This record gives sequence, C-alpha cells and structure tokens, in this order.
Amino acid sequence: MISIVKPYFNSASFVADAMNSMMDQTYKNWELIVVDDKSLDENVQIVSSFEKNRKIKLIKCSFNNGPGDARNYALRGNLY
Repeated sequence: MISIVKPYFNSASFVADAMNSMMDQTYKNWELIVVDDKSLDENVQIVSSFEKNRKIKLIKCSFNNGPGDARNYALRGNLY
C-alpha cells in the first residue's frame, strides 16, 4: 500500500485533473489523502465529489498555514 498525502490550497482549477490522474494509474494499491489548507475556492467541494472512491480521503484544516504544516496535520493522526 502506498499512501500519498497531498496538500492543496485554492487549486480548484486543476484538482479534478490531478485526482483523475491518480485514479487512472495502473498500480492500484494506493490511498490518496488530500489535505485542504483552508482554501477559499471550490477545492473542498470538488475533492468531496471524489470521496465516493474509498481510496480518497479528505482532511480539512481549520486554518491556512502552508503545505508543510498541512502534511504534518494529516500525519499527526488527523486522517479519519
């Protein structure tokens, strides 16, 4: 199993393409943990629409503090 932790901030214009690219991979034993870093655009709504795929999980940060902190937030056990 490969776990990918991907922080996003105000990336609604390309997040769907990135998610579709992950799902199109030939390697199937993965999970994608998307960390929304308190986006101000439609990023959360777009990612939420992909959560029907059980391999994709969304974590929403309560404040914006940059991609490093967003990754660490997920890794500190805020995954579920």
